[in-house]
Amino acid sequence: MIFTLDKDDDWRDERNWPKASPNYGVSVEPDKMREQLKKAINRGGRTEVTFKTKNLNLWVDAPETWISDEKVVACNHGITLDDLKGQTCYGGIDLASHVDINAFELYFPNIKGRPVLLSYFWVPEAKVEEMQDRVDYRKWVEEGWMNMTEGDVIDIDQLVEDISEIIPQFNIVMVGFDPAKAYHGVVQGLQKAGFEKILQEFPQGIRYMSQPTREIEREVTAMEVDLMGNPVLRWMFSNAVTITDANDNIKFDKKKSQNKIDGVVAAINARGTYMSFEANAPAEPYKEHTLRVLTNE
Repeated sequence: MIFTLDKDDDWRDERNWPKASPNYGVSVEPDKMREQLKKAINRGGRTEVTFKTKNLNLWVDAPETWISDEKVVACNHGITLDDLKGQTCYGGIDLASHVDINAFELYFPNIKGRPVLLSYFWVPEAKVEEMQDRVDYRKWVEEGWMNMTEGDVIDIDQLVEDISEIIPQFNIVMVGFDPAKAYHGVVQGLQKAGFEKILQEFPQGIRYMSQPTREIEREVTAMEVDLMGNPVLRWMFSNAVTITDANDNIKFDKKKSQNKIDGVVAAINARGTYMSFEANAPAEPYKEHTLRVLTNE
């Protein structure tokens, strides 16, 4: 016998919960269920799936969106590019194949009291024409949300030139990249352009990706971060699906993700690079007070 909700039942209506939990109100505490429901609604994604499967015996057979679109859309607080010029930030690059989208994200820890993500995307002309991803790349290119390079593959020289023009506009401390994609040509190009000192390897293993992924999840879910109304990044958030290991570490599963997530991966690289830099930053003992003198008195 399987206890679960009926097909048309609203899983958020606690009047339906006893159908899935015959011991509801006895060993299953209503207050705890309500608290878990609140988290499921607010966080969505994995939290919602866990609530449905563990508490209501509902079968969830399709990949669930990592963060609800409503939360992503709400992360638009009016920060402009002018607000970001010259400000301290950390970068993340996601270098895809030469025939796909490449992304560069800048994470600003504190602009007017909140974090900000500034997104840049490049796509080859052939990708725009084929329309296989069921989104209108050409519209995004025309509106300035994406950069298109001529030909069937990404023009590496243009990508390097564009990023080389972006970097001086801000106080970029470090730029994290996947060392497995260092063969791409962009990293080498940026090194030759004089940016070697700010380039930092950021491995993509779950051990490294988990905490910055959770931090981005927290900031978006709490609607703290400003995503600057970028429709490409919004679309990529809607495609992202995570996996969890035995130690509760999480990272993106590109095989299960329904479409492109390059911008989100680049954002995680930027957030992780920031966290890595902060963790290794030298102590500043006089930041909070002046020099103190010890005497024998």
